[in-house]
Amino acid sequence: MYKIISWIVLPITVLIMLYGILAILMMPNLMVLIGDIILAGTLVYLVRSVNFFRKNIVPNMPAKRSIGLSIRLSGFFAAFFVFNIIFSCVTLLFNPNIMNSIIDNALNMMQSLRANGFTISYAQLHQSLMVVLWIGLIYGLLLLLHLLMSFLFLRRYKYLFEEE
Repeated sequence: MYKIISWIVLPITVLIMLYGILAILMMPNLMVLIGDIILAGTLVYLVRSVNFFRKNIVPNMPAKRSIGLSIRLSGFFAAFFVFNIIFSCVTLLFNPNIMNSIIDNALNMMQSLRANGFTISYAQLHQSLMVVLWIGLIYGLLLLLHLLMSFLFLRRYKYLFEEE
């Protein structure tokens, strides 16, 4: 199950990280940089934890203590990212007033695109946003499950960590 969740969550995180890199290139400011640092920590967590599972837990091979420490440290970045995603998705899914104001603002910002022939209705934008929010919520819950399983693995297989 851990492998399946890893293969679902890792590519999505890489895509989000690529979007984060584009965002910092297009709009360099401190808030985007902080978001990219959190995303990078999440990506480091995923790569390190999957490698620990594959290279150390499955073959029952010893690992350096620094691997466990780096998984724990980057896991805190991932936990912040997970709780941010889950909170944001739940807030928008179950509070229609906020959702409506976001859609209204998006439609107002698209006025210049309408002059070029691009049209999107309120219903289409609402449906698209709902799909993105549900996918985000499922992704956040899968990442949370991955995080909990990784910390359980660190506790259960602590005998694999050798002294440096």
